Amino acid sequence: MLRLGIVPILTSIALAAACHVAAAEPPESGWHEVVAPHVRVLYADPVLERYALGVAGRAEVALVDLTELFESAPPLVTITVDGRTDLYNAIAPPLPRPRVTLPALFPAITEIDLRTADPLHALLTHELTHSVQLTFLELPAGTPVLPRVGLVGETVAPVPPGWLLEGLAVWAADRLAAGLDDDLPFDARTRGALAALALEGEWPSLADVSLLSHQEWPGGEARYLLGGAFVGTLIDRYGWDTMLAALRQANAGWHTGSFAQAWRRATGDDLDTLWRQWGREVFEHALARVAGEGLEPSGRWTVGGRASTTLALDPSGRRLAWRPASGAGLMVAPVTVPVAATVAATVAATETPRSASAIAAEAASPAGDPGLGNGEAVLPPNLRPLSLAWVGPERLIYSRLAPGSDQRFIDLFALDLGSGRETRLTHGERVRFPRAAPDGCVLYVRDVIGEGSQLRRVCPGGDPLRLFRAPAGMHIVGLAVSGEGRIALSVWRNGFVDLALLAGVRSGERLRWLTQDASQDLDPWWSGEDELVFRSDRGEVFELFALRPGERTVRRLTAAPGGAFAPSAAEGSVVYARLGGRGYDLAAVPVERSLERTTLQTEPLPPPPGFPVDYPVRPYRPEESLAPFGWLPEVGLVSWAPFRLSAAANVLGQDSSGDHSYRLSIGYDPALAGPIDGGWLVGRYDYRGVDVFDLFQRPPPLGFGVQAGAWPHTQHLGDRSEVAVGGSAELWLRSAVGSWTALGRLRAAALHLPSHGGLQPDARVDALVSRRYVDLWGYGVRGPRLSLHAVWSAGPTAASIGAWLDASTVLAVTGLSVELPLTVDFSVRAGYRPAPPVQVQTADWVVFGTLGVRRHLPVGWRYGDGVLALERLTAEGRVHGWYDGQLAGGAELSLWADTMVRYGAPVSVGATVGYADRWWYRLGLRLPL
Repeated sequence: MLRLGIVPILTSIALAAACHVAAAEPPESGWHEVVAPHVRVLYADPVLERYALGVAGRAEVALVDLTELFESAPPLVTITVDGRTDLYNAIAPPLPRPRVTLPALFPAITEIDLRTADPLHALLTHELTHSVQLTFLELPAGTPVLPRVGLVGETVAPVPPGWLLEGLAVWAADRLAAGLDDDLPFDARTRGALAALALEGEWPSLADVSLLSHQEWPGGEARYLLGGAFVGTLIDRYGWDTMLAALRQANAGWHTGSFAQAWRRATGDDLDTLWRQWGREVFEHALARVAGEGLEPSGRWTVGGRASTTLALDPSGRRLAWRPASGAGLMVAPVTVPVAATVAATVAATETPRSASAIAAEAASPAGDPGLGNGEAVLPPNLRPLSLAWVGPERLIYSRLAPGSDQRFIDLFALDLGSGRETRLTHGERVRFPRAAPDGCVLYVRDVIGEGSQLRRVCPGGDPLRLFRAPAGMHIVGLAVSGEGRIALSVWRNGFVDLALLAGVRSGERLRWLTQDASQDLDPWWSGEDELVFRSDRGEVFELFALRPGERTVRRLTAAPGGAFAPSAAEGSVVYARLGGRGYDLAAVPVERSLERTTLQTEPLPPPPGFPVDYPVRPYRPEESLAPFGWLPEVGLVSWAPFRLSAAANVLGQDSSGDHSYRLSIGYDPALAGPIDGGWLVGRYDYRGVDVFDLFQRPPPLGFGVQAGAWPHTQHLGDRSEVAVGGSAELWLRSAVGSWTALGRLRAAALHLPSHGGLQPDARVDALVSRRYVDLWGYGVRGPRLSLHAVWSAGPTAASIGAWLDASTVLAVTGLSVELPLTVDFSVRAGYRPAPPVQVQTADWVVFGTLGVRRHLPVGWRYGDGVLALERLTAEGRVHGWYDGQLAGGAELSLWADTMVRYGAPVSVGATVGYADRWWYRLGLRLPL
């Protein structure tokens, strides 16, 4: 049975997934909106009014620039400001109408380029590029225009490949908002990533970076890093008009053709050939650079991209803590070889002339003693520390996401290595860059709209206190605390990121600037009391430098092809994250090393940009945006022998906030008994529900829905379907505590069934707690799940009652096969008249047990430029056993083809055959809904 209008829904999934995947929630009730000519900015917290006005002004400027670029009228865009998240991400789905959800947050993360004079303007330009591009519907001259019939998706352009969707947005933000120059058109991290991928032979194919499912490093970031650079290269060579012509050709193909075909029609050139040529150019440029600068050939403690930029060397230099590349958990390992000894050969080798080919080979296959002992996992893999420091020899502090039911804030935690006990030290403090102070307290940065950027301190058993607030227009984006309490900061000002010492915290806060130029000086860390080690883009990529306060020169410590990040110094040594072709690896260098010295120059600080803020503010009125936004067809059931076809049409509406939505459905099924011979008509209203256009939104904690009319109804465990007339109400409760999710749903209805002739109650209760994780296609990857269900279902003669419990867990087994790990799923269903997991009749009381084994076989087949891809085949085998007074069993086997449609819509197509009292089979689709 297929109950979706499949083409519009797949398009919606692809659009939502290909844009930024965020977790922002709808705002609270009682909120306001800023009304500007082309945008409406919604916000919930009165503190955010000034920020929302600034968002509106920047959005208006960005839309003017973008609509001039695309030579089209600007769309009306709704922007929702989310003040309850510390995740710096945004989403810009075009359905049901163009909208953007963005955080009320200043970026203080490694991945964001801070050279722009206004990061909010750059972020809005990026997101609004999606809004303008995805509503750009122009066709080549002479192309017939199809009439519009109000179908959902008609107002949206065909889904582009991932590299183009994000690449255009990156390019537009860089050129229109960040003001990057032509000599170095991309940020240092992008340049380093491109160089590392090319030098180490890890350059992906064009189809790889087209797909949402791309897994190899840099994974989802490939669309941004490579896409932005490639789009810039195409526009530099062909001109912007040619890019517009290609987009028009893509529109002419509606949702069936690929962008590569559209590009060939517009230019006559093969896009894949251009991609490979550009990759060779990147390789040659990177090879020439590292040959001229000298390459650090060794000093790596891991190989193959096994680390991240979260790491800390303990003050004695004897142990290292780091987060693995998997993105979760925490490892601690002893330093088995001193840093100086590990890299002694490095210094000598760097001074020896080598050929370009030797440099490239060395980058791809580094040699040398790893210098680290066996690591021990000290945190479970579901936790993700963001910034890390040692407090004594047996205690770590770190910041990590501490999600609640209605917020996603980063707080401070401590871990005792002896006992393994984790302690939460703050609640709602929104912690950045925690560092240990010599008195046993912890210093950190808090940067909240309306409060400014602050340096704060929390001591054991005490409340957080503010030590310093940065002047208006400044943001603290890095913190270092020495063993004697000296404080160094990285401070952002109008696109400058400079180092400063903080003096006089108790007697008049004062900043003493150490650098004042256009370079980004980040990740400061004290080496002793008289020298700072930091990361800077003073060259083409990020490298590590050392600076003595009071001196006017800096020493360069590293020469890594992809760049160096996150230094941590102790005992004259520096451990850092070195960017390579497969990600970040741990590497080491002695702090006394000096590849070159540079004299610091003082550059004038540019003036801050100005944006209009004079727009009216008013209470938000949802009824103004509740007009229907379109309709969707629905195929309910298709059967050939005997022939049966049921279908429906749905008219959909949703207000700009997403809080209020409704659906009016009219359908027909000739096999159903009902007041109008199988026809039905039902209207439904939901408050804070979740529909297909909000697949990647985090659901709010409370919601409800009501519906009335006539709709198909099948009694619990019954085989008779008919059209019921009546009304129903539903209540949803949702909560998140740590890595656990709790959901509850209560549905109650009063129904009139033709077979019964009277009014009957109909109800269902579902409660769920889960720590289960799923992959892109919706398969369980790991984690337990427990749910309770109770049903009181109206029927022809009497109600059908059922109540049962489901318990299941998913385990990944990697020891049997490293290349193709198995996934084991064990579940138990027990209770009174439960819905059976297989097609079988049982007694009233029954216990079902299921053991499933799943294995994925990578395929990696792409059609064209990735517009259609078969990523893998999935085989699932299950054995079932049950007891309902006697033992019985069965088994089933499924084979699924896990595909990616339109670059970003995950769909599985497959078949299942099974036996349980009788043979049965099933054919169909799986969508990750």
